[in-house]
Amino acid sequence: MLNIFTLLLLAAPGGDAVVLRAGTIHLVQNDKVLHDSAILVEDGKIVAIGPDLETPLGVREVDYGPDATIVPGFVAADSPYGAGGSADRSAAPMLRAIDNFDPYSRYTTALSGGVTTCYLNPGVDRLIAGQGAVVKVKGDSPEDYLLLKAASIQGSISTSARNTAAYWEPPLPATVDVGLGVAQPQLPHSTMGAIVGLQELFDFAQGNQAQASEWGAAAGPALAQAISDGLRWRMAVDDPRQTIALLEFFGGVQQSLVLEGSAGFAGLADELSAAGVSVIFKPGQGQSSRAPMIFISGGAFFTSSASPQSSEGKALAKDLLSASQLAEAGVRVAVATPRGISIRELLMRANLARRGGMSPENALRAITLNAAEILGVEDRVGSLAVGKDADFVILNGAPLNHETRVLATWVDGELAWETSSFSATVIAVDELHLGDGTVLTPGEVLMQAGRIVEVGRHVARPRAAKVVRGVAAMPGAIDAWGHLGLEGSSKSFNPNFDLSRIVEPGSNEDRDVAASGVTTVNMAPKSASHGSTFMTYKPVGSIPSSMILSNPAGMWLVWDHSIPSMAGAAVRDILGKAATYKKKWEEYEAKLAAWTPPAPEPDDGDDGDDDEDEDDGAEEDEDDEKKKKKKPKDKPDAIGCTGTWESGNTRLRLIEKEGALEGYLRLDGVSDLITVSGTRDEHEVSLNGQSGPDSVSLTLTQEFEENDVDQPRFEGQYTIGEAEPQDVTWPRTGTDYPMASMPERRKVAESKPLKGAPKSPGINPGLEPIRQAMLGKSTLMVSINNSEQLNECLSVFKRHGIRPVLAGSARPSSSHASLISGVLLGRVSSTPPPAGIPFMMRTRAEAEAADLLNDVSLEVGRGLSPTAAVRALTGYPAEMLGVSHRVGLLKAGRDADLVLFDGPPLHPASQVLKVWVYGKEVSR
Repeated sequence: MLNIFTLLLLAAPGGDAVVLRAGTIHLVQNDKVLHDSAILVEDGKIVAIGPDLETPLGVREVDYGPDATIVPGFVAADSPYGAGGSADRSAAPMLRAIDNFDPYSRYTTALSGGVTTCYLNPGVDRLIAGQGAVVKVKGDSPEDYLLLKAASIQGSISTSARNTAAYWEPPLPATVDVGLGVAQPQLPHSTMGAIVGLQELFDFAQGNQAQASEWGAAAGPALAQAISDGLRWRMAVDDPRQTIALLEFFGGVQQSLVLEGSAGFAGLADELSAAGVSVIFKPGQGQSSRAPMIFISGGAFFTSSASPQSSEGKALAKDLLSASQLAEAGVRVAVATPRGISIRELLMRANLARRGGMSPENALRAITLNAAEILGVEDRVGSLAVGKDADFVILNGAPLNHETRVLATWVDGELAWETSSFSATVIAVDELHLGDGTVLTPGEVLMQAGRIVEVGRHVARPRAAKVVRGVAAMPGAIDAWGHLGLEGSSKSFNPNFDLSRIVEPGSNEDRDVAASGVTTVNMAPKSASHGSTFMTYKPVGSIPSSMILSNPAGMWLVWDHSIPSMAGAAVRDILGKAATYKKKWEEYEAKLAAWTPPAPEPDDGDDGDDDEDEDDGAEEDEDDEKKKKKKPKDKPDAIGCTGTWESGNTRLRLIEKEGALEGYLRLDGVSDLITVSGTRDEHEVSLNGQSGPDSVSLTLTQEFEENDVDQPRFEGQYTIGEAEPQDVTWPRTGTDYPMASMPERRKVAESKPLKGAPKSPGINPGLEPIRQAMLGKSTLMVSINNSEQLNECLSVFKRHGIRPVLAGSARPSSSHASLISGVLLGRVSSTPPPAGIPFMMRTRAEAEAADLLNDVSLEVGRGLSPTAAVRALTGYPAEMLGVSHRVGLLKAGRDADLVLFDGPPLHPASQVLKVWVYGKEVSR
């Protein structure tokens, strides 16, 4: 039952609140398991957990489905992070692991294994290596990472710690009579010597300065401060005799002790339990690490280098049995990965611990709550409870099943990592605005492979699909006239300038604009003059070609003139030239359609013996038959694969050398760049690679547009891990491989036009956008401020079959509806045109385009219809700019660009929760 405090929170959730649902949730505390339940998170903390938890109004929901399991974020009781190398002295309690931790690095390896909290080891193989720390592996600032700056006094009396090299420090100043000194051997060299050394260090910490020369002057005061701070001791062992020695010593000095290792606990479960000592168990430590992967044989786990029959396998079995005995005796046991083993394998190592008989419940506790308690951070992490940090791991099955894999990792209530196996995302909302004025209540959208697959009140739920719930959603907004990307430039570009050169993936300003809900920008120069072109593009993407929707999207024309009698002269002139230009193209296309290419001239061959000719002909017939078997009758010969093959937000770059292929692959929804290699057999291409823990395979076939070898494409499928294969069609967009040193190309002679072929009129960049507008394939915007000349202006465009977009202060009446495509308005206090005339909103801004939705919401507050406002940002501009086949509408086949709100779209109190572009969530 929810308490009053929780109910109050549910009634008024914050903007960053989220509800996570799954079929099973392991709280870990008291081994409690919930089914068909949910977790409410707000401000990075768990607010409520329960099977009857309803999603509060305005809170987004992520439903991982009935087969998914949520467990606390894994706590790694040891990690490779923070170790800067062992000290020169065998005792260096002043060293701190936190000083070597980089909060600005990306800890994807840990997150992909479900690890959210890590212990930082200051060093290894030293009697006292320094002070360990505890951190998160994801945060927005260095403070977000830190849990404990000093968590323990790290040390070891294992065999490797008793071989510290001699210490040499030259005297200062080095004089002739003093010399340079000699290297001094360091203790300890045996278990007894280690215990003696620890006693001397304790004496030193209590003020016995006689030990300063042996252990270094700084060791005593640093150790005294650590003991005064109440830090527990954490000592590594590799033999039961070492364990016994430490139990006796720390029992005498009355200090808290944690032991770590794998082979030092056999037969000592009762002694360790009675002493209240905790154990960090590292399955497989000390075993061969040449092949540490775990396999299954007859239902049992073992490492490939330690089969059950080998002496190494028997030793591992003995260690695993002792871990189980420790847990049964009540010893708090945490499982950690051994040195040299990836921290990603923490869950797998917990699974390995089960081989010795450890229960699934104890094994899960060993990498969650037990580890948190041993590290001293159990008040924040390690279990799922109200008030604790919202650190979760999403699994595709039971936590300790050998087939279970990590699907997603959340840290402080934010998604930190997600596997590429999520092949689809479903957005489920109370109000779904489609962009054409239609609103579904409720409504859902299925997004997959960067596209919208299905829209309806209820859509399909593909396997491994993620479900995100919210109050309302609409298509990504379109800034109909902005300057994003110009970086302050007021330069006016002529039609010969390629605007796509401005587009640059990875811009932080562009990403912020997209994250605000503006997913498409019609970019134009700030000082647009008569004849300037504009380009429609997306602010985010992996490569420029995937970001551009239309280039040029159209042209800007100016009707007004400072001399009233000259108004419209420039428009009439350029439209007249464009009409002549269009007529030339029509004549050329008509001639080309009627022209018949001449038959190829026959080769002059030598007249030889008829019998020999017949024999040759027979051989040619045989060759022809072989060729027919090798390839389809009309299909061109296979070509080399070197170059770039891409479509949408996916890209494959290859270089081919003697039939071998290598290159890299960028897939939408996959954060890392995938290196691939393979072979080509005629038209068939096979490639393989690795994305994190998942294998990637591609099976492709060369095809050709209208059998033209200059227009090749790849068709086939790619598969990531256990996910369903995805169909792809990748045209070749370039023939260079920019990441490889390419040999110098041979100059290819330009092909001459066939004799008698009609001559092309050529492309005129200053007139081509207008010709396309005459064909209904481009947009012309005309700036006109004189309402008295509006009828004359529109009649000029009508004669050329063009319906322009009006910009300027001249306002059309309802009688003009059939003559124009719509009206371009400013974003603030612009009076909409009469009913029936489409209009779109502009910002005329760079990064300030991020304020577009907020500004339009103010207009809604002043009386603008919310439905009309949504349409003015989505469907209307998409139609007027000629990109409605890609964006602006929530329809199957369109790009998966979508904005999720915590309230009705564009309501003054509503906030943008999430934004997707090409089906991929945009982060600020």
